[in-house]
Amino acid sequence: MVKQANKIKAGVPENAPSKPRIKGVGGAFQNVLGGNFLRRESSIRLLPFFLFLTITIMFYIANTYYAEKKERNIQALRKSLKELRYEYITTRSELMKQSQQSEVALKLKGIDIKESRVPPVKVIKKEESTPHD
Repeated sequence: MVKQANKIKAGVPENAPSKPRIKGVGGAFQNVLGGNFLRRESSIRLLPFFLFLTITIMFYIANTYYAEKKERNIQALRKSLKELRYEYITTRSELMKQSQQSEVALKLKGIDIKESRVPPVKVIKKEESTPHD
């Protein structure tokens, strides 16, 4: 005698889950990670929301990378500004030292130009009053 292969078992409903369901938070994680939540009819209604969440998360990640890049650029510019400020101060102090009268006199000594010992005189021009006709 040959047994029938496709026999419906008595007492087992057709839509009963094959595995026992885990309840609580662990069950929810198992459903999400296993992809079981996508099989339900309600998940199809939530598909636009999941798409929105995905796009928002991608935007958030991109924005974070952009902000970090800008911050690194700002730090590099601050460092450059600090170096340029030091260079400016050094150059200014060297220029002030070179423009002192004693330094100018030392540089001109080799060219046979001597500094004047007579102080400068201010020349004031007096305006003549002319009668206006």
